[in-house]
Amino acid sequence: MTKIINVSTSAELYAALKTVTGGEKILLAGGDYGNLVMNVKSDFNLNFPSNVTIASADPSDPAVFPRLKLEGVSNLTIDGVVFDYKFAPGDLLSTRPNEVTNCNNVTITNATFDGDVASGVSAVSDGYGYAVGLSVRGGTGVTAQNSEFFSWHRGLVVSDTANAKVIGNDVHDIRSDGMDFVDVQKVLIEDNYIHDFRASYASNDHRDMIQFWTSGTTTPSTDITIRGNTLDIGDGAYTQSIFMRNEMVDTKQAGHEMFYKNILIED
Repeated sequence: MTKIINVSTSAELYAALKTVTGGEKILLAGGDYGNLVMNVKSDFNLNFPSNVTIASADPSDPAVFPRLKLEGVSNLTIDGVVFDYKFAPGDLLSTRPNEVTNCNNVTITNATFDGDVASGVSAVSDGYGYAVGLSVRGGTGVTAQNSEFFSWHRGLVVSDTANAKVIGNDVHDIRSDGMDFVDVQKVLIEDNYIHDFRASYASNDHRDMIQFWTSGTTTPSTDITIRGNTLDIGDGAYTQSIFMRNEMVDTKQAGHEMFYKNILIED
């Protein structure tokens, strides 16, 4: 039987993480828990031998985290929480408030990635989505599923990663790209609803619902399945749907070794 640990504060959450050995489920009462940080500076185990779940106890009253930083974590599921980014002066378009870096077998499901609009930056940026909703870099077996992303510059960026799954997400009100992928192997992009972008027409944004690129990489993206997605302009700004450019090849910095390989796009 799964061991249940009930917590209601950030201190209780971190205390629980010090005790888990694998297989536990930590249930969070509703409320703001501050930033969720699990990395080498944390004083608890990051590599659980079997899956540990952190979940909202009541989906209608979810736990809220302003930022997420997972680094070097294995066998973790985060379920039914809100990641609520607030724009701050000094933030950049490339700011990544939610990062999953060099992690293995990590799943984020039923989450809300609630972005924010810029203020006091420029006429091009003010009032439009800012920063990156979720960044996945390195590692293997990371899954983002059944989650909502809105009011970001870019919704999701996955790079240098194997066996990633992006399934069943609702992505909308994005200024630039819905999903970006670079240097990925064995990735599944399935049953996502990407729609109703909110563009800054004064910008130089190259808007794509799903984009792949190779610029600055030395390893090609291979074994990619893009299946069953709904790509709908709706009432939003115009955007391209699936865009796969190979900058390393078309600028003659690389040859056949950097070609995309084994790509399936269907339904």
